Amino acid sequence: MIDLTPFTPEAGPAFYALLDPATVHDGVNVVTEDGEQYAADSGDVLCVTREPRRLPLSRSCDVDLRGLLTRGECLARLTPRGDVTRHPDGRRLYICTEGWAIAGWQSPDLVLGPQAAQLRAVMDTFSDLRGSGPIGQAYARSVNASYDEGRWLPQVHADAAQAALDAAGCDGRWWAWFAEPCFMRGELAALAARDLLGSVPGWNWRAYATLMRSWGTAVGRWAHPQDADCAQVHWSMDSPS
Repeated sequence: MIDLTPFTPEAGPAFYALLDPATVHDGVNVVTEDGEQYAADSGDVLCVTREPRRLPLSRSCDVDLRGLLTRGECLARLTPRGDVTRHPDGRRLYICTEGWAIAGWQSPDLVLGPQAAQLRAVMDTFSDLRGSGPIGQAYARSVNASYDEGRWLPQVHADAAQAALDAAGCDGRWWAWFAEPCFMRGELAALAARDLLGSVPGWNWRAYATLMRSWGTAVGRWAHPQDADCAQVHWSMDSPS
């Protein structure tokens, strides 16, 4: 049984990586090539960071958010076996050619950011959203209404959410293009960037509320406990202001 007890970054090792506990046990042997670090056993790119929310998920995660939460991958707390150097391209990643010891495991919630619980709750509605029941039908109708001649009208808001995540050092590209199952439209990136509202032009309450509209309409509640203010926001499909 993997111990996933709560852990705060200040309380222990300051290096993290997404790993599969089923294939990695006491430590991670690495291979470095052209400045890149790979897990020797799997050949996967090994991304080690001090800031889990800023992991380059486009490189270290080959599934959407549902897959990340269900396939067993966890956040490993690592201790270097030797000297640590910064990644050569300047990203917030670290390399230890001697490998890493695993100090413990926890759920990937630190990767998801402050809205981890709400993101999990949205993904818990996956089957209902995709299904043919009342929630699935309501969701499909709302998403279809957001298109005009093949153009997804809220795209400008989704771009703003991605820009806010990128500006905060997160992998906005993953959230915007890979995190969501193919039938969803912008909710996960919007929720992941909720705490960043106002941080970049165009990422505001109106943009957030518009992206969350289809999910909230179908499920009948707001995704975040402080989203009641969204009820007062005028829906805007394609206005960034």
